[in-house]
Amino acid sequence: MSGPSFVTVPGKFTQLVSDTIAGIIGQAPFFSTTGGTSDARFIKDYCPVVELGLVGGTMHKTDECVALSEIAALTDIYAALLIAYFKKPPA
Repeated sequence: MSGPSFVTVPGKFTQLVSDTIAGIIGQAPFFSTTGGTSDARFIKDYCPVVELGLVGGTMHKTDECVALSEIAALTDIYAALLIAYFKKPPA
């Protein structure tokens, strides 16, 4: 099954994501549509979505690997993003 491609329009939600990421890693993210397809295409009509995760040269390969520090940082980002979102949902 496939779904239509999409772009999340910049606004309060994307700003919340950017601010949260910058607060954790000290650098704002670069928003791009070069990441390929995402399961988010199936829920984009029901809630705000962004593609946010780990990247690397071994992604989706047999010997996929990533630094543990990157997993820890991503975990911190997800937790902070959920707290910030539910504390004050972007309208």
